[in-house]
Amino acid sequence: MKPVFRIALPVLVAVGLAVLWKLGRPLSSPRAARPLSEVALGQVQSFVLTNQLGRRWSSDQLQGRVWVADVFFTRCPGPCVNLARTLQRLQAALPLESRAMIVSLTADAAYDTPEVLARYAVRWGADSNRWVFLTGPQATIYRLATGQLRLAVGENPHPETASPAELFIHSTRLALVDHRGRVRAFFDGEDPGSVPRLVRAIRELEAPAPRPAASP
Repeated sequence: MKPVFRIALPVLVAVGLAVLWKLGRPLSSPRAARPLSEVALGQVQSFVLTNQLGRRWSSDQLQGRVWVADVFFTRCPGPCVNLARTLQRLQAALPLESRAMIVSLTADAAYDTPEVLARYAVRWGADSNRWVFLTGPQATIYRLATGQLRLAVGENPHPETASPAELFIHSTRLALVDHRGRVRAFFDGEDPGSVPRLVRAIRELEAPAPRPAASP
C-alpha cells in the first residue's frame, strides 16, 4: 500500500462514518413534534423483497397506506431493542380502523433469513397484517433505506475486529411515509415519546382530504 493511500484511508473512513451518523441520527423531540413536511423528504420507488413468512412482498401492498419504516438487524442488542420496543408500542396504540403499517428492513440480509425474522417477529408480538419484517438482496435494501427513506445504513468498515452485534451501522430514526410513497417526517425511534406523536401524525395523514368549498 502506498504511503499516501495509507494516510488517506483512515480519513475517508472517518468522513464516511460522519456522513452516515448525520443521516442516521435521530431527530430531537421538538423537531419531531413539528407539523408534517409538505415537501417530500424522500420518495419511495417500487421494490420487491421477502417477508418473515417467506413470501414475496412488494411495495404494491403499501399502495394507499400510511406506513412507518425502520432499519434494524436481529443480532443488534442495544438500539434495535429500543426500536422494536417503540414499534411494539406503536402497533398497540394504532386505532383498529387505521390501515397504517410498520415496515422493518434488516441491515443483515445474509443472516436474517425469513425463519430468523419470523422468530424475531414472535418475540415482539408482531401482527403480520400490521408489522412486516423484510429481507432480500442487500443492495436493494440499502438503496431503499438510504437513497429513498433517508435511513442511513452501512457495513462496519472493520468487520475483522467487530462482533456480530457490531457488523452494521444504521439509523435509529423512523421514517413516516404517506399513501403516495412520500417521506413526510422523521421520529426518534429510541424515544418512547415518539409513539403518541406518530399516532397523531398517522391520523392526520389518514384523515379524508377536506372537500373544496361549494361555488356560490
